Amino acid sequence: MSGTPASTITRRTALEGLAGLVAVGSDSGVVGGNRETGIQEQSDEDDGSAAGCDYGRVFEDVIDSVVTVRVFDREEAEIVQGSGWVYDRENGGATVLTNWHVVFLGVGADVRFSGGDWRAVDAPLGFDPFSDLAILRVEDVPENVEALSLAEEPPDPGDRVAAFGAPLGLEETITTGTVSGVGRSTTVQFEQFAYTVPSTIQTDAAINPGNSGGPLVDCAGDVVGVNFAGTPPLLAESVNFAVAASMIERIVPEIEEFGAFRYPYLGIQGITLSPTVSRLNGFDERADGVYVERTVDGFPADEHLQGSTAIDRETGVPIGGDAVVGVDDVDVSDLDDLRNVLFHETRPDDTVGLEVLRDGDREEIDVTLAAKPFELERIGVREPTL
Repeated sequence: MSGTPASTITRRTALEGLAGLVAVGSDSGVVGGNRETGIQEQSDEDDGSAAGCDYGRVFEDVIDSVVTVRVFDREEAEIVQGSGWVYDRENGGATVLTNWHVVFLGVGADVRFSGGDWRAVDAPLGFDPFSDLAILRVEDVPENVEALSLAEEPPDPGDRVAAFGAPLGLEETITTGTVSGVGRSTTVQFEQFAYTVPSTIQTDAAINPGNSGGPLVDCAGDVVGVNFAGTPPLLAESVNFAVAASMIERIVPEIEEFGAFRYPYLGIQGITLSPTVSRLNGFDERADGVYVERTVDGFPADEHLQGSTAIDRETGVPIGGDAVVGVDDVDVSDLDDLRNVLFHETRPDDTVGLEVLRDGDREEIDVTLAAKPFELERIGVREPTL
């Protein structure tokens, strides 16, 4: 995808020099916000009842379950402020979901509920940087707080949604919009790292610094995603992203049980096939799939697939490599498709049948997937490996 969406935390150590790249900002002077003006005003053209969506009712149903997350360093100075929401309630306490990038830099945290009550976080129960999710445990939760439900069905483009959180420290804020796209693979830069989250939801509902970790909900008040990234205004307008509920359903239970989620990993750096790439590599120009630029040493693809061996001098296109066009009889049309198929349909240690274009022929190659290394890749000009 063009451009790089920025993580949406609020940090006291504002990075003015990166303002054009990463949407960060100081929250001094606005922490806590104004509880009487938390709902972003709707225009005359969008009064909250459009398409049958009563945003006022959604706000009342959801807001008690949304929290502000405040993260501290070893000197007990606040370094990050984000958002979160109650995923589960039991024994007087609550499990709170937020973003990994909100809690990553801290050694302690607390959360604030809509009634103004602060609660210390006992300890993170687990986290997953590749989906940008973190799970926190909070005890002695106010009695009026209920867990939010995950939507049973994913949203469709055009569906109405609302994003909750504390942008710029303005607590109890709701912003509204529509689902712009689904099934995206979103590559995010955070600090010196880059990571790609599969199956994200794109929305034009405003997501700003401080919104990270808050819920994106449908008109029934059910969670369709977790806000985690917004594109800086200098690059694009109203292009924001949320981790899909389907990711939460798969990842969170495994983190709660084992402390981490194991991602299936092929071990390739790839690009989506185009007519030019296909033609120069001897493939049918109409072919869809993922061209293998390189394989990662020591991982499954290194033994079974061929990466690029040269660069075409006239076009700069890599040549000499394979193209993956299917996984277990599921067609793969592009890089997003391959990421989503691997995540939703496979597990580490599964043996999968890859349909591969090689030297102008189609071949079926069996590959046993590995677990993705639990480390982030440095920011570079290419997408992270998969």
